[in-house]
Order: sequence, then C-alpha cells, then structure tokens
Amino acid sequence: MTRYTWFAYIALIFGAIILAFSGCSDNGTDPPEPPDTTDMPDYSLIITAFEVVGIDAGGVQFSWAADNRADSDSVVYLLMRAAESGIHEVIETVFIDTSFTDVPPYDGLWSYRVTVDHDSAIYIQSENILWGPQSNNFVYIPSGPYTLGADPVLTDEGPPKTIYLTGYWVGKYEVTNAEYCEFFDAGGYYEQSYWLIDDGSSATTDTGWNWVRIINGWDRPRFWDSTSTPPYSGDPYSNLPNSPVVGVSWYEFYAYCSWRGYVFPTEAQWLKAATGPVQRHYPWGDVFDDTKCNSLTGDSYDRPAPVGSFPGGVSYYGCYDMSGNVSEMCRDWYKRNTDWIGSDTINPWYSNPYDFDDNDKLCLGGSYHQEDESLRITRRRDVRDPKHRYSYKGFRMVIEVPQGEI
Repeated sequence: MTRYTWFAYIALIFGAIILAFSGCSDNGTDPPEPPDTTDMPDYSLIITAFEVVGIDAGGVQFSWAADNRADSDSVVYLLMRAAESGIHEVIETVFIDTSFTDVPPYDGLWSYRVTVDHDSAIYIQSENILWGPQSNNFVYIPSGPYTLGADPVLTDEGPPKTIYLTGYWVGKYEVTNAEYCEFFDAGGYYEQSYWLIDDGSSATTDTGWNWVRIINGWDRPRFWDSTSTPPYSGDPYSNLPNSPVVGVSWYEFYAYCSWRGYVFPTEAQWLKAATGPVQRHYPWGDVFDDTKCNSLTGDSYDRPAPVGSFPGGVSYYGCYDMSGNVSEMCRDWYKRNTDWIGSDTINPWYSNPYDFDDNDKLCLGGSYHQEDESLRITRRRDVRDPKHRYSYKGFRMVIEVPQGEI
C-alpha cells in the first residue's frame, strides 16, 4: 500500500469518526436539525403539557413532552424559529430525560426544557405558537395603562381610575382538582413554610397556619373524601380532575400558590386579564349571554364545570371562565369603591388588612349559581372572610415578571 493510499485511508477513518460524533449527540444541548416544515403537524395533538415552568430575570422556561424524539425535536426547532423571527434569543435548550410509562398510547415520553428571553416568550404566546387546547397554563398580559372600575351601575364599581400595570402572566384556567391534589400529595398541609404570609401586607405571618392546621386541623379541602381515590372524586360539588378546586379557604389557596412559587392576582391584574385593554362588563362584551358562561340561567351546569367548558366566553387575552363557574379570590383586602388607589397608580393593590371593611378578601367574576348582574367583571360586592370555605369559590394564579425586564 503506497504512502498516499495510507493517508487517504486514515483521512477516511477520521472523517467517519467525526461524522459519527456529529450525528449521535443525544444530550439535547445542541439545536436539532430543522425538520421538514412543508407539512407541519398540529402540535397541540402530539405534545403533552406544553407550559411555562419558570420565569425570572434570566428568561422564561417552557417544557413539554412528546411520545417520540422527532416530534419533540421539531418543537425545539419551532420555538427557535419563532424567537429568531422576532429577532429575539433562545438562551438554552436542555434535553431533560426520557421517562417510560405503561399508560397508552405512550411507551415513552421525550421531555425538553427551553429557556428563551422574555420578548421571545411574549412573541410565542401572542402568535399562538404551541398554545393548543391541552395547555392548561399561562397567558401573557402586556404592560400598559388600564381603567380600573366603571361608571357606577352597581355598588362599588366606580369611580373609574386610570392605572398602569407592568406585564405579567396569568392562569389561562382556574386551578383544578388535579393540580391542587399535587400539593396535597406532596404534603403541603404539613409544611409550615408554605403558609407563612409574606405578600407585602401587614398581615400576621402565621395566621393561616394557625387557623387551618392548629385550630381546625384541616388536612385537605372541605369536601374531599378521605376514603375516595383520588380524594376529590368524593366531592359532591366538584369531583372531576379538570374541574376547579373548591371548598378551600383563602389561606389554603395562598399556601398552594407559595408551593408553586406563584402569587394570587391583584384585583387590577385580574380585571385586566378578564376584560382586555378596554373596560367592559363581561369578558366578551357589555351584553350578558348565558351561553358563554356557567351561570344560574341558560344551558349550564348546577355545579362548577370543567375549566374551559365555555370557549365562547374566553377573554380578550385568552383566559377562560372569568365570568361564572366559580367566583375567584384575589390578593386584595376589600375596600369600598376605587378611592383606595389614591396616588398609587402603578401596580396597585390594597394590602392593609387593618384598614378595610368587614375583614374580607375580594372575590370577582361570580359563580355558577348567580345571574347576569352578579357576573359583571367590575362587580365588587362579593367579599368573603379568608377563613371560610365555600363550594363556589376558586382561584387562578399569576406569575409576575421582574420589573425592568419587559
């Protein structure tokens, strides 16, 4: 064999090795090859649990799973393409793991996490990329002015006040039984740190823990059955995994949010998510329509409905069930009218529990056993003691974006 033949042979071997290593990387840290996009599939049907899993100053993390590597890689590419089309940034792509399950039709799920900058996340959400019907997650509410309150038609709805809210993410749906059961299963009722109130108010930090655990010994929602599996299946009011959790006090909701790492919406945040940038009486407009919500009238349920059951009533920003179904608790203590805002017009909320009317938390949106006037978005007369547990009260969560990021 000649010297030149040996050189050619060695070059061929090195080329094969390089090609092998370039094609078999399986750690997910390198961007996948772009798939053929001529026949892009409906990702809402082939991926599972596409959701926001974290927001901080560094960016927004999305995660999801698919039943094969090719589909999951395609989602990575689609997110990267979306970010690049807005001249934004994909910060990190991480292949998490492959978990195998006996639950059909999956014999294995490929899980990814992608971190993008805040502008990319907003673009992905605003363009409805991957935000399919299976995403029981968050939608982004952009920064901007908002008119809080309305011309007084019902007690406490006015006077109108113009405020400014920085951007935030809000739950697309109310928190469900299945989601709350994760907190229950994780021992959330026995970990005191979740119950210590640290929301910027002057409330006593251990009030919720003392009331729920020390005084009453509660270890689950009011209507959950200790003999049923799962425990919410015995709830006579809301017993489906995708129905909103009820029979839980404000303090229990607070502990759940703390466990998740999120917060309650303020009154102002909740209202803007419900109405959009322009004030209106209902999520869909100013005229009541009982086909668009779960209320006392119309072809509705006689109990809380599974979340998202009334797509015709979705809000401007994409939130479901903001009118009817369950009345939703807010972060604010109740104060009459909107005069409490005063000069505090940037991200306002009423935080002083020792200077309010009737020691109550504000609830908004109305519930399944109420009629049109009680379901007005701006109605402020549904106020409840944070200690009490009701069959028609629920909540959704907010992720606040670090100020200055958006």
